[in-house]
Amino acid sequence: MQFTFIFKALPIMSVPQTPETSLRAVIECPGQGRCMMAGFPGLAAGADGTPFLDPDRMGATLDAIVANGAPLLVVLTEEHELPDGSFDQLRGQAAARGLDLAFLPIRDYHTPDDPTIGRWHDLLASRQDLPNTGGTVAFTCRHGAGRSGLMAANVLLHDGMDLPDAVDLVRSHFAEAIETESQMSWLQGVSRRLKDDSQTLDVDFGTTHR
Repeated sequence: MQFTFIFKALPIMSVPQTPETSLRAVIECPGQGRCMMAGFPGLAAGADGTPFLDPDRMGATLDAIVANGAPLLVVLTEEHELPDGSFDQLRGQAAARGLDLAFLPIRDYHTPDDPTIGRWHDLLASRQDLPNTGGTVAFTCRHGAGRSGLMAANVLLHDGMDLPDAVDLVRSHFAEAIETESQMSWLQGVSRRLKDDSQTLDVDFGTTHR
């Protein structure tokens, strides 16, 4: 017996393409809030390694941050690390989405100095929508690993987690997080001070962290 197989061509379906985002992690905090880690929105590199901003990727990253409930994006990069006009483009796209920005620059691979961490505590004191009250915050640095991971772990410490658990949780979402020994030492200092009733802030009163 001879069989004849008839193949019917299926229609080609158009799959919508979504721009890639630089959102690295969305971490649930013990106090029911969230903290996020992201590379600088829209930052990309050309074939020759030259960095540039992709506005579609920036928009997609900011959309993802807003969709995950963050009313505030804390920018940890220094402006000179980025292509010209990066902060202005970010301000424009964030404003279009109703996303607030706070600029708390930290040197790459380093830790916040006391004025910077003081401004972070000012934000926590002045807003009712951040993790200390069960809200959400997003952090962004150049790659979304070192400085963003550092600040995410800092949020978790202040939310009551022990240091090993906080670091493990952050790295379980993005393995590259918290890149240097100085960043880990800074977190160890925060953890010690939080366990000391006489000092609950993550500052050293005049000491600059490096």
